[in-house]
Amino acid sequence: MSDIDEVLSKLSQIDGAIKNSSILNGGFDALAEDIKDLRSDLHEVKNSVQEIKDTVNHPDTGVISRIRDLESEQSRRMPLLDKLNTMGIRYDDLLPWRDDTEKRLDHLVVQNTQLESWQKTATRLIWILGGTVGSLFVKMLWELMFKV
Repeated sequence: MSDIDEVLSKLSQIDGAIKNSSILNGGFDALAEDIKDLRSDLHEVKNSVQEIKDTVNHPDTGVISRIRDLESEQSRRMPLLDKLNTMGIRYDDLLPWRDDTEKRLDHLVVQNTQLESWQKTATRLIWILGGTVGSLFVKMLWELMFKV
C-alpha cells in the first residue's frame, strides 16, 4: 500500500500546487488580457508601418516619387547652371572692361558738353558776323540807290 500512499501524497502535492498556482488564480486571465493588449498594440504598429509605407511609396505624392522628380529636375537644370557659371566667369572678365568703358564714357560726356558750349558760342558769333555783313550789304545797296 505504500504505492497508493505515495500516489495519494503526490496527488495532494499536485492539488496544493494547483490551488497555490498564480496562473489558475486569475493569472491566466491577466495573461490572456496582456495578449489582447499586445495584439491591439501590434495592430496599431502594423497600421503605422502601413501608413509610413504608403507615404514613402505612393506613386504621386510619396517620398520616393518626389525624390525622383527632384533628381530629374536637377538633371534638367544642370546644363543651365553650367551655362550660368560660364556666364558668371565671363561677367567677371568683363568687369574691368566695363569700368574702363565707364571712365571713357564720362570723359566723352565732358568733351561733348564742352563741344556743345563751343558750338553755341560759334553759332552766336556766326550770327553776329552774318548780321554785320548783311547790314553792311544793305547799307551799301541803300547808298548806291540813293546816290545816283
